[in-house]
Amino acid sequence: MYRKIWLIISLLVFLLIVVIMIFSSKIVTYSKEIDAKVYVVEGWMPEYNFDFLYSILGDKNDILIFTSGIELSDFFCMHYNGFLVFNLINEDIDSIDDLYDISIITKGEIINGDSTQMNLWINDSLVFKFRISEEITNISYKIQTNQIDSIAIEYSNDQLNKRKDMNLSVKEITINGKRFQAYSRSNYYDRYAWDGILSEDTGYRSYAEYAESYLERIGFDPARVISISGYGKRNRTYRSARAVKEYLIESYPGIEKFNLVTTENHSRRTYITYKYLFGKNVEIGVIALEDDEYSGFVDSKIDEIRELLAIIYYRILFVVNRFLE
Repeated sequence: MYRKIWLIISLLVFLLIVVIMIFSSKIVTYSKEIDAKVYVVEGWMPEYNFDFLYSILGDKNDILIFTSGIELSDFFCMHYNGFLVFNLINEDIDSIDDLYDISIITKGEIINGDSTQMNLWINDSLVFKFRISEEITNISYKIQTNQIDSIAIEYSNDQLNKRKDMNLSVKEITINGKRFQAYSRSNYYDRYAWDGILSEDTGYRSYAEYAESYLERIGFDPARVISISGYGKRNRTYRSARAVKEYLIESYPGIEKFNLVTTENHSRRTYITYKYLFGKNVEIGVIALEDDEYSGFVDSKIDEIRELLAIIYYRILFVVNRFLE
């Protein structure tokens, strides 16, 4: 008797898993664009999503774009081969007998047994090569020179597989006790080559600010792109949406409708979050863009199931919040 009950339960669980695997993409995806001149763009999306957004909105001069996203980590992440350049020509750095003690706080990745390659350049000259593991590492190097005008940290072995993207992350450098953060308007990041062609400053401190900077670089009118940064490590979608609501109420109280721009797998959670916060008085549409172009079937299904669980969590969170209000 008990064996039959467990067999039936097991069969039902199996069927439930199959149904979720088949319909998970439809459950987590919501796309319904409305006629609106205002767009709220989630700033954590891949850059190819921003490029596509420009292809459909770049020629419109009557729109307003708000970018959203929480604060970034303390580490500047180099997603591509390239050079993170610390411009030190105007910095006053004390030294004894022209000796400079340099330390770099960084971390890397390991893919297929291969660790991140970091090269150190001082005053346009390559001086040392390091291999960086996944642990936070403090690299030390001493050099005797008349003056340090620049320090460049090169990432040179970018790799990608189905489950992982190798990156190099840098928090700060210290020269004779003087600290310089990776996130600074004085620094810049050149992708692929140190030539200023694909260059960006590193002064942004949130996904919202990064998206604003990127959208402006690809051609959007800076006067029509505004970043709204949220703060906190947990419930990031909720915190970002709440920051948007607070800003719009204070600075743009007349907005009655807008389109959310996010990725397919994240679209329903984003939509229910904004609807919960803005209520029935604001009409909200959704433009759901293509998800990670490198994800295979298994990775996509894992992402979808993760999003489904997140949607359930957010639903419970909103019910609890309403009960406590």
